Amino acid sequence: MNLKQVLEAMSKGEVLCMGYSNEGNGKEYWLEPRRAMVRCDVAERVISIVGIEIGGDRLFTDASSQTWKMNNEDRVTWGKRKKRKKHNA
Repeated sequence: MNLKQVLEAMSKGEVLCMGYSNEGNGKEYWLEPRRAMVRCDVAERVISIVGIEIGGDRLFTDASSQTWKMNNEDRVTWGKRKKRKKHNA
């Protein structure tokens, strides 16, 4: 999935999740509830975007979150932004 697809899914209420592979391959990211896999580089870009919040599932205050969601304000406006009109020169 690309960045736009992940953000579109999150605007509809899906949650970005992170876990560790059973095969020892490191971190894995996916969208819940449909378990659509997300590449690590895309997930890390999503996490850094303003409007993406942690899911509140940290076990310790200095630990990383394992879920991220789009805040309600951005969920309402995502995809409804007006496209710029092209001006002919």
